[in-house]
Amino acid sequence: MNLTIVNSVISLSLCTIFTMVFVQVFKTVLNSIIVGKFDAKTLLSDGDFPSSHTAILVSFNIVFWHMIYSYAINNPNVDMFASVLVGLVLVLWSCYEIRDAMGVRLRVQEHAHAIKQIATSSRDMSDRLGKLKLVDDDINSQALQQELDDLLSNLKLKAGHLPHEVLGGIFVGGFIGSMFVNIIDKNFTLLSLIGISFTAYVIITILVFIRNRKKKRGH
Repeated sequence: MNLTIVNSVISLSLCTIFTMVFVQVFKTVLNSIIVGKFDAKTLLSDGDFPSSHTAILVSFNIVFWHMIYSYAINNPNVDMFASVLVGLVLVLWSCYEIRDAMGVRLRVQEHAHAIKQIATSSRDMSDRLGKLKLVDDDINSQALQQELDDLLSNLKLKAGHLPHEVLGGIFVGGFIGSMFVNIIDKNFTLLSLIGISFTAYVIITILVFIRNRKKKRGH
Protein backbone atom coordinates (compact mmCIF):
# COMPACT_ATOMS: atom_id res chain seq x y z
CA MET A 1 0.00 0.00 0.00
CA ASN A 2 1.19 3.49 -0.83
CA LEU A 3 2.78 5.05 2.25
CA THR A 4 1.47 8.49 1.20
CA ILE A 5 -2.11 7.20 1.29
CA VAL A 6 -1.54 5.66 4.73
CA ASN A 7 -0.06 8.90 6.07
CA SER A 8 -2.94 10.90 4.60
CA VAL A 9 -5.56 8.67 6.21
CA ILE A 10 -3.77 8.86 9.56
CA SER A 11 -3.46 12.66 9.35
CA LEU A 12 -7.12 13.12 8.41
CA SER A 13 -8.24 10.73 11.14
CA LEU A 14 -6.15 12.47 13.80
CA CYS A 15 -7.41 15.88 12.66
CA THR A 16 -11.04 14.72 12.82
CA ILE A 17 -10.69 13.07 16.23
CA PHE A 18 -8.79 16.00 17.73
CA THR A 19 -11.33 18.51 16.41
CA MET A 20 -14.26 16.48 17.72
CA VAL A 21 -12.75 16.02 21.19
CA PHE A 22 -11.62 19.64 21.49
CA VAL A 23 -14.97 21.10 20.39
CA GLN A 24 -16.99 18.91 22.74
CA VAL A 25 -14.72 19.78 25.69
CA PHE A 26 -14.74 23.46 24.73
CA LYS A 27 -18.53 23.35 24.40
CA THR A 28 -18.85 21.71 27.82
CA VAL A 29 -16.69 24.40 29.44
CA LEU A 30 -18.76 27.19 27.89
CA ASN A 31 -22.03 25.49 28.82
CA SER A 32 -20.81 25.09 32.41
CA ILE A 33 -20.09 28.83 32.50
CA ILE A 34 -23.60 29.66 31.24
CA VAL A 35 -25.46 27.22 33.48
CA GLY A 36 -23.17 27.64 36.47
CA LYS A 37 -22.49 23.95 36.93
CA PHE A 38 -20.69 21.13 35.14
CA ASP A 39 -22.82 18.78 33.04
CA ALA A 40 -20.97 15.76 31.63
CA LYS A 41 -23.83 15.06 29.20
CA THR A 42 -22.74 18.07 27.15
CA LEU A 43 -19.64 16.10 26.11
CA LEU A 44 -21.87 13.95 23.90
CA SER A 45 -24.63 16.44 23.06
CA ASP A 46 -25.51 18.29 19.86
CA GLY A 47 -26.19 22.01 19.48
CA ASP A 48 -24.61 24.87 21.45
CA PHE A 49 -21.50 26.93 20.65
CA PRO A 50 -19.42 26.11 18.68
CA SER A 51 -20.88 23.74 16.09
CA SER A 52 -18.94 20.49 16.23
CA HIS A 53 -20.18 19.33 12.80
CA THR A 54 -19.01 22.58 11.22
CA ALA A 55 -15.63 22.53 12.95
CA ILE A 56 -14.95 18.92 11.91
CA LEU A 57 -15.95 19.53 8.29
CA VAL A 58 -13.90 22.73 8.00
CA SER A 59 -10.73 21.23 9.53
CA PHE A 60 -11.12 18.06 7.43
CA ASN A 61 -11.53 20.09 4.22
CA ILE A 62 -8.47 22.23 4.95
CA VAL A 63 -6.22 19.22 5.53
CA PHE A 64 -7.71 17.28 2.60
CA TRP A 65 -7.25 20.11 0.10
CA HIS A 66 -3.73 20.75 1.39
CA MET A 67 -2.90 17.11 0.66
CA ILE A 68 -4.30 17.41 -2.86
CA TYR A 69 -2.28 20.56 -3.46
CA SER A 70 0.94 19.09 -2.05
CA TYR A 71 0.59 15.90 -4.08
CA ALA A 72 -0.07 17.90 -7.26
CA ILE A 73 3.04 20.04 -6.67
CA ASN A 74 5.26 17.03 -6.02
CA ASN A 75 3.77 15.00 -8.89
CA PRO A 76 3.13 17.45 -11.75
CA ASN A 77 2.67 14.68 -14.33
CA VAL A 78 -0.10 12.91 -12.43
CA ASP A 79 -3.72 13.53 -13.46
CA MET A 80 -5.42 15.06 -10.38
CA PHE A 81 -8.92 15.30 -11.88
CA ALA A 82 -10.38 12.52 -9.72
CA SER A 83 -8.86 13.91 -6.53
CA VAL A 84 -10.08 17.45 -7.25
CA LEU A 85 -13.54 16.11 -8.09
CA VAL A 86 -13.67 14.25 -4.77
CA GLY A 87 -12.55 17.43 -3.01
CA LEU A 88 -15.29 19.49 -4.67
CA VAL A 89 -17.92 16.92 -3.73
CA LEU A 90 -16.62 17.04 -0.16
CA VAL A 91 -16.91 20.84 -0.10
CA LEU A 92 -20.49 20.75 -1.46
CA TRP A 93 -21.47 18.06 1.04
CA SER A 94 -19.92 20.08 3.87
CA CYS A 95 -21.86 23.19 2.80
CA TYR A 96 -25.05 21.11 2.79
CA GLU A 97 -24.34 19.77 6.27
CA ILE A 98 -23.62 23.25 7.64
CA ARG A 99 -26.78 24.64 6.00
CA ASP A 100 -28.76 21.73 7.45
CA ALA A 101 -27.51 22.61 10.96
CA MET A 102 -29.04 26.09 10.59
CA GLY A 103 -32.08 24.81 8.71
CA VAL A 104 -33.87 21.54 9.40
CA ARG A 105 -32.01 20.71 12.61
CA LEU A 106 -32.59 24.21 13.98
CA ARG A 107 -36.31 23.93 13.19
CA VAL A 108 -36.39 20.56 14.99
CA GLN A 109 -34.80 22.22 18.03
CA GLU A 110 -37.32 25.07 17.96
CA HIS A 111 -40.21 22.59 17.72
CA ALA A 112 -38.78 20.64 20.66
CA HIS A 113 -38.77 23.82 22.78
CA ALA A 114 -42.37 24.54 21.73
CA ILE A 115 -43.41 21.00 22.69
CA LYS A 116 -41.69 21.45 26.04
CA GLN A 117 -43.65 24.64 26.73
CA ILE A 118 -46.95 22.95 25.79
CA ALA A 119 -46.18 19.84 27.82
CA THR A 120 -45.08 21.89 30.84
CA SER A 121 -48.23 24.01 30.69
CA SER A 122 -50.41 20.90 30.34
CA ARG A 123 -48.58 19.25 33.26
CA ASP A 124 -49.12 22.29 35.47
CA MET A 125 -52.78 22.57 34.46
CA SER A 126 -53.40 18.88 35.16
CA ASP A 127 -51.75 19.23 38.55
CA ARG A 128 -53.90 22.28 39.43
CA LEU A 129 -57.11 20.52 38.37
CA GLY A 130 -56.18 17.49 40.43
CA LYS A 131 -55.58 19.63 43.52
CA LEU A 132 -58.87 21.46 43.00
CA LYS A 133 -60.73 18.12 42.67
CA LEU A 134 -62.04 19.20 39.24
CA VAL A 135 -60.95 15.98 37.59
CA ASP A 136 -63.44 13.11 38.03
CA ASP A 137 -61.06 10.31 37.14
CA ASP A 138 -57.98 10.78 39.33
CA ILE A 139 -56.27 7.73 37.80
CA ASN A 140 -56.46 9.22 34.30
CA SER A 141 -55.13 12.50 35.66
CA GLN A 142 -52.14 10.76 37.18
CA ALA A 143 -51.57 8.78 33.98
CA LEU A 144 -51.59 11.98 31.95
CA GLN A 145 -49.11 13.62 34.31
CA GLN A 146 -46.84 10.58 34.06
CA GLU A 147 -46.96 10.65 30.25
CA LEU A 148 -46.13 14.34 30.22
CA ASP A 149 -43.27 13.77 32.67
CA ASP A 150 -41.90 11.01 30.42
CA LEU A 151 -42.19 13.29 27.39
CA LEU A 152 -40.34 16.12 29.11
CA SER A 153 -37.56 13.85 30.39
CA ASN A 154 -36.93 12.32 26.94
CA LEU A 155 -37.33 15.51 24.89
CA LYS A 156 -34.14 16.48 23.06
CA LEU A 157 -33.84 20.27 23.14
CA LYS A 158 -30.46 20.59 21.39
CA ALA A 159 -30.22 19.59 17.75
CA GLY A 160 -29.44 22.54 15.48
CA HIS A 161 -27.29 25.65 15.51
CA LEU A 162 -27.73 29.41 15.36
CA PRO A 163 -25.58 31.34 12.86
CA HIS A 164 -23.07 32.49 15.50
CA GLU A 165 -22.61 28.88 16.65
CA VAL A 166 -21.82 27.80 13.09
CA LEU A 167 -19.46 30.76 12.72
CA GLY A 168 -17.69 29.65 15.89
CA GLY A 169 -17.34 26.17 14.38
CA ILE A 170 -15.80 27.67 11.24
CA PHE A 171 -13.21 29.56 13.31
CA VAL A 172 -12.32 26.55 15.46
CA GLY A 173 -12.16 24.21 12.47
CA GLY A 174 -10.08 26.74 10.56
CA PHE A 175 -7.56 27.08 13.36
CA ILE A 176 -7.24 23.34 13.97
CA GLY A 177 -7.05 22.50 10.26
CA SER A 178 -4.37 25.14 9.73
CA MET A 179 -2.34 23.80 12.66
CA PHE A 180 -2.46 20.25 11.27
CA VAL A 181 -1.38 21.51 7.85
CA ASN A 182 1.70 23.15 9.38
CA ILE A 183 2.43 20.04 11.43
CA ILE A 184 2.38 18.01 8.22
CA ASP A 185 4.66 20.56 6.50
CA LYS A 186 6.82 20.82 9.64
CA ASN A 187 6.45 24.59 9.52
CA PHE A 188 6.73 25.09 13.26
CA THR A 189 7.18 28.87 13.05
CA LEU A 190 3.78 29.41 11.43
CA LEU A 191 2.34 26.66 13.63
CA SER A 192 3.34 28.57 16.76
CA LEU A 193 1.74 31.78 15.45
CA ILE A 194 -1.51 29.98 14.63
CA GLY A 195 -1.40 28.24 18.01
CA ILE A 196 -1.03 31.58 19.81
CA SER A 197 -3.90 33.06 17.79
CA PHE A 198 -6.07 30.02 18.53
CA THR A 199 -5.29 30.25 22.25
CA ALA A 200 -6.20 33.94 22.21
CA TYR A 201 -9.47 33.13 20.44
CA VAL A 202 -10.36 30.50 23.04
CA ILE A 203 -9.56 32.82 25.97
CA ILE A 204 -11.51 35.75 24.46
CA THR A 205 -14.50 33.49 23.80
CA ILE A 206 -14.52 32.22 27.40
CA LEU A 207 -14.26 35.79 28.73
CA VAL A 208 -17.19 36.87 26.51
CA PHE A 209 -19.33 34.02 27.84
CA ILE A 210 -18.40 34.90 31.43
CA ARG A 211 -19.30 38.55 30.78
CA ASN A 212 -22.66 37.61 29.24
CA ARG A 213 -23.46 35.36 32.21
CA LYS A 214 -22.72 38.21 34.63
CA LYS A 215 -24.99 40.52 32.61
CA LYS A 216 -27.83 37.99 32.76
CA ARG A 217 -27.35 37.65 36.50
CA GLY A 218 -27.50 41.44 36.82
CA HIS A 219 -30.89 41.50 35.14
